[in-house]
Amino acid sequence: MKTNKIKIIVSFYNPGKFFDVCINNLLLQDYDDYEILFIDDSSTDESYNKIPAGEYKVDTDGKPLYDDGGELIIEYSHPLLEKTKCKKMIAWRSPNRNGDLVNFHNGVFNFVENDDDIVV
Repeated sequence: MKTNKIKIIVSFYNPGKFFDVCINNLLLQDYDDYEILFIDDSSTDESYNKIPAGEYKVDTDGKPLYDDGGELIIEYSHPLLEKTKCKKMIAWRSPNRNGDLVNFHNGVFNFVENDDDIVV
């Protein structure tokens, strides 16, 4: 039986005290194959630093970089991921305020690798 990979995209700007609850709830999911992409829209409240995730390596324009095999390059990972069923958690911080729709669009085109993936 094949299961689809769930790709969760969370675009945010200054989420405040509710961000910790969001992160914890996402990590408590029991689906076997899901990944999370957090996109910070240039928050000013230090919320980006709360994300227990790897981080895209970016070029001088802030766009994610890919290796020779076409995989996104992630600069580091976090041990908390080993305790969850989440396969990958990535954080990316936009250098400019773009808005949720632009961030979600960029997330889909840079994060979704397979047509069978389910994006939420």
